[in-house]
Amino acid sequence: MLRAIEREALDKNLLRKGMVQRFAQDCIQFASELSRVLRKDGQAVLVVGNSTLRGNYIRNDVIVQTAMEIAGFTLNGRYEREIPPSRRYMAIETPASSNMGRRMRTEVVMKMGR
Repeated sequence: MLRAIEREALDKNLLRKGMVQRFAQDCIQFASELSRVLRKDGQAVLVVGNSTLRGNYIRNDVIVQTAMEIAGFTLNGRYEREIPPSRRYMAIETPASSNMGRRMRTEVVMKMGR
């Protein structure tokens, strides 16, 4: 997962690999626990926001999907939707060109099955 993120990084020197790796490990643990408690024919719907870390776009959706697949889940549906500025986490009035204005513009909804 980390190699996929590194390939897309604009500035690999600023990429905090340890932080991304820790997030991926946490996602694997989460997916494993979800697999343990979800019925064998169960479905999980996950909403994931991608992020920017020191100017590098981080595909959290790819990390989460990969972790879920490692835990035995299959992607049954994926939809990316825009988040209106007034509905974003920590929404504040800022110009669209500012760092805050560019954050979390979309979220990915994934339906994962076992």
